[in-house]
Amino acid sequence: MIKLFYAKKLTDNWAFEVEVLKWSGSPGWFPIYENNFSAKIRGSHRGFYWSYYILGLKIIEFNLYDTRHEDEYENSDLKKKE
Repeated sequence: MIKLFYAKKLTDNWAFEVEVLKWSGSPGWFPIYENNFSAKIRGSHRGFYWSYYILGLKIIEFNLYDTRHEDEYENSDLKKKE
């Protein structure tokens, strides 16, 4: 069996995911070519995201992100002030 998705928690707050060879379209629409790299600097799941598509097939997607949510950031700031 070939595993096409892998996720691992690196620390208490950071994780990464890798996904390969997944169809991402429909018969009526699909990306011809897309190479996308983005960063989310603030808020829930801040991190770095990269994906590469050819002819509707996701060749690879790599995500490195913070697993905390917005409310957890606010609570951690309150704890520091106390």
